[in-house]
Amino acid sequence: MTSPTTPTLLATLALAATLAGALPARAAEPYAGIALGRADHRLDTTGARAADTRDTGVKLFAGAMWTPHLGLEAALFSLGEASGRAALDGLGEVDVRGRARGASLVGVAALPLGRGTLFATAGLAWVRSTVDARTPLGDGRSTESSLQPTAGLGATLDLTPQW
Repeated sequence: MTSPTTPTLLATLALAATLAGALPARAAEPYAGIALGRADHRLDTTGARAADTRDTGVKLFAGAMWTPHLGLEAALFSLGEASGRAALDGLGEVDVRGRARGASLVGVAALPLGRGTLFATAGLAWVRSTVDARTPLGDGRSTESSLQPTAGLGATLDLTPQW
């Protein structure tokens, strides 16, 4: 099992504090939301009798924009679940289920364009993956945690002038 070390977490928090301190002293504009999307777990399913590697992913996020172009965002996310079944020689049917969840802290760079905004994010995500297996000989579980770089691109569209 891999987990982030205390120095790594402290370095991440120090970087976030440094970035926040470098922003101009101006009232931050907070925001929060929920994002839904398709999670496609890229797994090798060769030899599987059945496999479902797609699910709905969900992200709860909150952040603040200190300027129209720079902000900071924190999020909790779940990438859903993937499952499969295979027949193994000498063992019989094996059922496997896996899921991934985590939290992230990212910087946000935004480009306002009239009623919408284009944005890019970059930062770190703490991800915890769990895999459960059921076999005729017994059940097993494996869990792994890691600190990973994360980045994204997106767009927003304001449906009303103020809400």
